[in-house]
Amino acid sequence: ALDRKSLRTNRSISSDQVHLAQLIIISRTTTGTMRKHNNHNNAPNIASMIAFVLLATSFKSVSATYTYIAGYEPRSTVTEHAEIDLDVKDIMTHDDWPSNNGGAYKDCTTITNACKWDTNMYPTLWDTACTHNLATVSTSNACKSPYGIYSAGKNSLKSSSVRSIAGFASSIGTKESGPIGAKVAAKDNQFIGAMNNFWKSKGLNELTWGQDIIEAAFKGEKVNGGRDLVIPTTGVTTSTNTIKFDAHGLSDGDSVQYNNGDGTAITGLTHGTNYFVVNKDTNTFMLSASSGGSAIALSGTGNDNQYFTPKHNFDFGVVGRDFRKEVIQKGMIYLNIFPYVIWEMQDAINDCNAGSLADNTQSYCSPSDTYCGQSVHAWDEAVAFFAGSLESVTKGGVTGYSGGYLQYYLADKRCENFGTCTASYDTNADEYAGESKVNEEIIALFQRGEDEISAAVDITSTTSAAAKTKCDVPAKTMEEVATKMLVPFIQGTIRYLYKTQTTSGRTAKQAGELFAFASTILPFIHAVDPAAAKMLYTHVWEMPADPADDVNTLADIKSAIEATYPKLGFGAGIGTIKCSDIGQLYPYLSGCVDTVSSTIEDYAGYEPITDVTMHSRIDLDLEAITTAANIGGTCGSSCKLSDCSVATTVMAAGTGCNYDGTTLPWPTTADGSFDIWTNGEHSKKSTSMRTIRGFVSGAKTKASGNSPSTQDVAYKDNKFIAIMNKYWKSKNLDEHTWGEQMIKAAFEGTKVGSNTHLDFSTVGRDFRKEAIQKGIVYTNIFPYVIWEMQDAVNDCNAEKYIDAVHAWDTAVALYAGSKTRGKGYGIHGPDGGNLQYRLADKRCINFKTCANGFSGTSNVNQDIFALFNLGKEEAKKSAVASSTADCAQLNTLKEKISTLSLVPFVQGTLRYLYKTRNDDSGRSAKQVGELWAFATAILPFVAEADANAAEMLYRRAWQLDFTSNSYEEIKSALEATYPKLGAGAGFGLVTCEAVGGLYHGPSDAQRISTRACSSTSRPEASMDLRLVGGLTFLAFALTALSAYTCFLKRRAEKKYNTAVFQGMGNGTGPQA
Repeated sequence: ALDRKSLRTNRSISSDQVHLAQLIIISRTTTGTMRKHNNHNNAPNIASMIAFVLLATSFKSVSATYTYIAGYEPRSTVTEHAEIDLDVKDIMTHDDWPSNNGGAYKDCTTITNACKWDTNMYPTLWDTACTHNLATVSTSNACKSPYGIYSAGKNSLKSSSVRSIAGFASSIGTKESGPIGAKVAAKDNQFIGAMNNFWKSKGLNELTWGQDIIEAAFKGEKVNGGRDLVIPTTGVTTSTNTIKFDAHGLSDGDSVQYNNGDGTAITGLTHGTNYFVVNKDTNTFMLSASSGGSAIALSGTGNDNQYFTPKHNFDFGVVGRDFRKEVIQKGMIYLNIFPYVIWEMQDAINDCNAGSLADNTQSYCSPSDTYCGQSVHAWDEAVAFFAGSLESVTKGGVTGYSGGYLQYYLADKRCENFGTCTASYDTNADEYAGESKVNEEIIALFQRGEDEISAAVDITSTTSAAAKTKCDVPAKTMEEVATKMLVPFIQGTIRYLYKTQTTSGRTAKQAGELFAFASTILPFIHAVDPAAAKMLYTHVWEMPADPADDVNTLADIKSAIEATYPKLGFGAGIGTIKCSDIGQLYPYLSGCVDTVSSTIEDYAGYEPITDVTMHSRIDLDLEAITTAANIGGTCGSSCKLSDCSVATTVMAAGTGCNYDGTTLPWPTTADGSFDIWTNGEHSKKSTSMRTIRGFVSGAKTKASGNSPSTQDVAYKDNKFIAIMNKYWKSKNLDEHTWGEQMIKAAFEGTKVGSNTHLDFSTVGRDFRKEAIQKGIVYTNIFPYVIWEMQDAVNDCNAEKYIDAVHAWDTAVALYAGSKTRGKGYGIHGPDGGNLQYRLADKRCINFKTCANGFSGTSNVNQDIFALFNLGKEEAKKSAVASSTADCAQLNTLKEKISTLSLVPFVQGTLRYLYKTRNDDSGRSAKQVGELWAFATAILPFVAEADANAAEMLYRRAWQLDFTSNSYEEIKSALEATYPKLGAGAGFGLVTCEAVGGLYHGPSDAQRISTRACSSTSRPEASMDLRLVGGLTFLAFALTALSAYTCFLKRRAEKKYNTAVFQGMGNGTGPQA
């Protein structure tokens, strides 16, 4: 027989050999709609034996070897770590376990010793501590017992000690890595912190709750050591009706249970009754029969053995032995190992962020282990603790769930209950048997995270900003992994909620399973919806023996849990759990249905697939920046350009050149315009605030962070942004952060970088105001909209399709803003907000390019949103089936949208060129400031088409030269560049028709009489856009038709396969 554990490999192995071996191993014949679990234990067939030989042969010649873990390729040695699953196995299969007695959940009398280990609550042997001699495992009876293995370990050896499951739970509260400023301690990780905070709120130890629960289950006692408030007679004061217990830690409203300690009860109280704390002080409290009610009068002091037990301290001494057994066997994985998997990922990120990419070096790192000791080693440890040593080295692990014991095994086990055994490598057509989809996703994320950490390793200076940006990328992957890991725990919770809803089903065993599963997800449910968590907690931790006494129904609890799916997890993980990920408990309970429109409102008719609500609220920041209280008033036509003769500026009037009085710069005080631009106010991220300044300050290093093999296009290398960078560098601004420099200079009243042509201290307050409020959109947010589309293309190429959809949705949210939410298609006017969407609708009125000429939604917004919707459908299609991904098409749409976005900027430039053509027409600080903002947005693209035309416009807008070229000369030169504005597939989309002609007012009679512009762009460009609206609808229809056709095809195939297998006469047909 071949030993799977001995099969080792590294990156020098032939990928074709591995792939062929994996294909052979997973090939199997499975029939019917369900399969007996023990079918996984069939003898290996010839194909699998050939596969193992092929693998073993291919591994012989490698120099440095690392054992694959369920298809994951580690880059360090973690074989000993993975063997923590052998501890779990030895505990669960130990001969000392009493057999299940089938007792009820809370019935310790019907069956003799139903709640005890044997005749005692637990073996006295467990009171003897297990001690190993460094890494030499003791063979004492205490160490060989289930409790000894749990508390001291057995199989997973370290260099000078033995790794233990209890050690995970007892030490995680103090775990940290990296120097000050770079570390995120385990307790501060969002996921672990959520667990700590929740269990602390329930009266458990904030840091050791996981160990406390399992210890209590082993010993048959109350959780957290059975903390009781023992009150002697001297602690009862009848004259004041108070109970005294120093530092009792109780709060008003807490529920406590009174126990008379087998003696005389306090007069006024009844043994075994729950009371509520009222009028508490640091060392005293009173009791009431109801929450917030009147204090109970106490007329007797009771006895010295009486005590109060906080109701939330669960007592394992009053539940059936089978309950304790399930909590131990399942809970040590879910409540001890699962948090530690998350910690190992956080440890890897810490080491990366700290520049300590050589951390975690251990004695087992051999000279040939190139990667051993780098931060990727901690990442590898996470995978080892997730899957274990007993899963196969191949993708998919051991067939079904017969081999493992850890979380990987659990996912494969639960998928057979919920119809989520749909991994792409599972050749079995039955979704209720085989390999889980979530395991495939998690292992892929693990592999991606490993690549992302390795990419950070490649950076020469590990303390550079670029390195830290790189390290932020696997941090997001960690968030996705940790969130996805919740899927099988949710499935288990729903399964055992169903099983325990009846008296016959509320056995100790099944109630114990529910306790273990629900306790794992409770903190995350609470983080989304405390009311839903309270329902589940009450049902599980305070479960009555009789289902008739349940506070909430199965349907209510299930619905409350399902409603939290879209927001479960943290950071990048939020939104990655859907109803389809959980499936349905077939054939007993239906699953929920994924709906987007019911929870996520559209943006001007664009319906996002992901939740980008917070992203869209960036327009609220702009709104706050531009309030009169922050930005100041407007002087208007009376304040001419560069008229700084008013020594004392009046902020409210907009006069002079200063911010206010004699103060030149805008203040940096909290909630002021500069502060909101810099630190944000309304657009929250998972752990920080999204900021407009942040869009541009990180322009040099911004990247998607995918594997180098996918050839990501970085922010600075996007075609459009690169054009901007090149131009502003030629004007002595920073090549990458020019957008930040411009707005900062306007706020501070200075020159822009090393550019000497424009000094914001001399142009008038209105000019600075317009530069700030318009420039923020045109030079900060506009490039970032382009970036989000580029990010979507990058993620599409990296086959991160959900990420691609989210990035595309984000681009729309930043283009339209939250003000357009739920307003439907065709919104126009003030309801359109203050971002690019609103700008296009404002300018169309001046150029007769609205849907109805001078009114309605702008033509360019219609065109852009048609393209946005086509892009969404392309990205959505890719997210459902990677084989249909057309990332090149997504890139084409990005280039067209980016080019069309220039149209309103061109219109604004023409409008304010005209308005500022001479002093008499109103060359005010305000109107020249408007010209500066619009011209600044298009100058790089004009320069790319015609350097001379750009120089004319630059002299007018930046050098404030109104004599070298006339308005007509600049206008004519600008119009001649239209066919060449933009980049890539966008060339030719800016036309004279798209820009239109300038009007004084909303009538044909008010057209400004200037030379008409004539388009010379490719004729098909306009036709393309006219067809887009119809094609968008057609795309929706074809997508729906395609989905329905695939559904019919798959159903027909399943029926065909079932019929064929049943006719083969192999005796493996459906079980009755």
